[in-house]
Amino acid sequence: AAIDSIIRENEKQATVGFQKRYEPAIETQRAQDQWNAEAMAADQDSSSNPMKIAMRYQQIMGSSQVKMREAGNAIAALNRRTIDTLASALPADAANRLQYGFNRRAYPDVYNDGASADRPMRSAMRLADLTPDQARMINDLAAEFHPAYTALCGQMVDISEETQMPMGASFSSDDWKKWQDRQEVLSKLTFDRNELNARTIRSLRTILTESQIERLGGLPDPKPEENNPWD
Repeated sequence: AAIDSIIRENEKQATVGFQKRYEPAIETQRAQDQWNAEAMAADQDSSSNPMKIAMRYQQIMGSSQVKMREAGNAIAALNRRTIDTLASALPADAANRLQYGFNRRAYPDVYNDGASADRPMRSAMRLADLTPDQARMINDLAAEFHPAYTALCGQMVDISEETQMPMGASFSSDDWKKWQDRQEVLSKLTFDRNELNARTIRSLRTILTESQIERLGGLPDPKPEENNPWD
């Protein structure tokens, strides 16, 4: 009953949010049509001033794009609040699965991590011939890896929410600077996560035998230096 109530409230507010987004969307399309017509005329006029054309683009497109961005941000914020409210109404395990599933869909660039050490570790845990010592060491490794990995992904999500790519006339030079600064932070977090994956895979390699690694189909050979976003 609590979950149904939360979902109904989300649908009610989301409907209002999309209604608010509709008018700016129409306004943006009309502004785009106007800009296309003026740009085409400017292309045919050899005396046109590129600076004035750029300023004209800001005048035509800026206002509607700001409204579109604000409306989209409001819907995204509603979704995040709803997930948090749903999580508070669920048992801990279900809440964690819900939050993780939402993040994977909402932030695929963060969570689609081909270098993650999670899958090799889970596969290793299913090996039938693990010794008690091996099983203990892999569990200890997982207990160290997962909180650190989750924390880094969470930080990347927080940064990603603020790093919308500057597009169109609604972004100022300050917006560009903020975006660039946040991209640097995101790159550093990505590097740290790659390093964590690499360390975990190296540790797993020392725990398993060559035969066990072969039966897993091998282990990834991550090279953090090749994935370094600072290069």
